[in-house]
Amino acid sequence: MDTEFEEVRELLSLLEGRNVDRSIRALYKSAAALVIESKVRALYGPRVVEAAVQAHAGQIRPYSMRDVYARGDVISNPKFGHGIVRRSYRSGESGRIDVMFGDKDRTLIAGPPTSNS
Repeated sequence: MDTEFEEVRELLSLLEGRNVDRSIRALYKSAAALVIESKVRALYGPRVVEAAVQAHAGQIRPYSMRDVYARGDVISNPKFGHGIVRRSYRSGESGRIDVMFGDKDRTLIAGPPTSNS
């Protein structure tokens, strides 16, 4: 394994050969999964977004809080750059979108969707 996953190895090594409560074991595995997810995001997140931008070259929408977005839309945000809409949902009177930007996922305000997507 690469040195980037040293934290995961350390967490999981604490479980080896021990009689550990199932809930604690699950907590360690969840923490390890989060570490892996953040490492994968750091390595591949920018590449995924870049590939989506290239694939949707003429269809990138500028972000607006009033617009309605669907899963898979590629947007351009003045602060965060390009991103892919992962989820669109209603939150109270307005909508929200979860967007995967190169560095991390962010939740943005949007027009309320007609249905959860």
